[in-house]
Order: sequence, then C-alpha cells, then structure tokens
Amino acid sequence: MNTYLTPAWKLFYLQVVAHIGLVYYIFTATAQEWMITIPIYVFVSWFGLVVFYHRYLAHKSWPINKFTYYLGCIAGSYAGIGSPLEWTAIHRAHHRFVDTDRDPHGPGHLGFWRVQFLGMFASTANMMTYASFCADLIRSKFHKHLAKNYYRYHCAIILALAIIDFRLLLAAYLAPVAMCWQFGSFVNSANHTWGYKNSNTRHNARNFWLTALIFYGEGWHDNHHSWPTDYTTKRNWWEFDISAVLIKLIRSRKDERFVPF
Repeated sequence: MNTYLTPAWKLFYLQVVAHIGLVYYIFTATAQEWMITIPIYVFVSWFGLVVFYHRYLAHKSWPINKFTYYLGCIAGSYAGIGSPLEWTAIHRAHHRFVDTDRDPHGPGHLGFWRVQFLGMFASTANMMTYASFCADLIRSKFHKHLAKNYYRYHCAIILALAIIDFRLLLAAYLAPVAMCWQFGSFVNSANHTWGYKNSNTRHNARNFWLTALIFYGEGWHDNHHSWPTDYTTKRNWWEFDISAVLIKLIRSRKDERFVPF
C-alpha cells in the first residue's frame, strides 16, 4: 500500500518552487498575464479542489458522470497539493481525528503557521495509517497510477511550459499552484481558529465569512464538519455557497457513482 504514498519532501519542494515563482510573478506580472493566471487558478481551485476533490472524492456528496470525474482528477491534480488518492486519505483522516493530536492539519496542536506553510509534513507523517481511509481509491488502477506518477507529471508540465515560454510557466502554473496552497491551507488554519458555530458538536470547526468568500463557500466549516456528506455547506440564508450552485449545474441527473477502472 505504501507504494502509492509519496514522501512529504516532494510536495514541499514543488511548493517551494511554486512560491518562489509566485513572489517573483507578483512584482513582474502584467495585466495580460494575470488574465491567464486568474481563470486557471479559479478552475483548478474551485472545480478541481473544492467541488471535485473535496465534495465529491472525499465525501461522495453528489452524483457524477465519467467525463466530470476525469476532468475533476485533471483539474485537482494540476493544483499541486497532492494526488487524488493522497489528498482524499488525508482529508478523511482530518474528519476522523478532527482537532485531536492525530488530525493531519489541525492548528490546535500544530499551530497556525505550520498548517499554513508546512502542512504537507504533518499530513504525510502518518500516511500508512491514513491510507486505510482511501481503500476505495487504492482499488482503482487509475488512482494508483496517478499517485505513483504524480510528480513525474508535474515535472513534465514544468519542463514543457518552460520550453514554450518562462513567463507562461509563471502565469499558467507556478502562480496558480502556490495560490491554491495558500488559500486552501487558510481554510484549515483559520476555520479551526475563528468564527461562529451553528452546531453543538465538540469539534472546533467554525464558520468564517472571509474564507467562505475567498474559497467558494468552504468557510462555512462548522456546517461542513457537522454535515460532511451534504453537497452544500449552507445552513442559514446568509451563508451563500457558490460551490453548491456549481454542483447543481454539473451533477449527473442520474444517481451515478462513477468508479474509474
């Protein structure tokens, strides 16, 4: 099983390269280049990470068809936060051990800054344990292949874009990847620290309007932890969840639960 689990340093170095690129890009990018970066970032972070990785793959909260499934795998993988198999294992472990010392990204015991910048080390420290939470994906040849070759694909993307144009590498890859890490990690860091609760559950997850605004409704985090298999995080009328709107538009009209080969 550990054949499909990746050492934390690989994700760490990928994100170091992406963050260096993002810092340089912020000071040198033109308006035209941001018009490349923003749509790519929105697509991979919103559809790839929030709608597919999180609400479908980790929680199976909405029916999906084959095309949407594979497109979601591509979009989520491009974001540079780990393969679908690994990310799902870690996120399900987060729900299982939420706000305990076994939580792979709980700021209560890891601290805000470690979760925000070095979460990959805490997340992969117990991957052999976490792997039991993604047994459904480990049975898939597709997901095992993607997990084993995840960083090879990213190296190929980096090399191809660099050969075409270094500025394209910055705009279309390095900047969106670093932004996905920072905004995604901020949900884990902030929403177990600040905000209000709608439930009486014992976890420390909170609803925080800022992260809900900047990360497509994910900030209604107490709602999500209290009702994790619901496709929407909304519970009150003012808790707008734009990801639920997208899911309604793209979900399969049949009660499909597509399983890759």
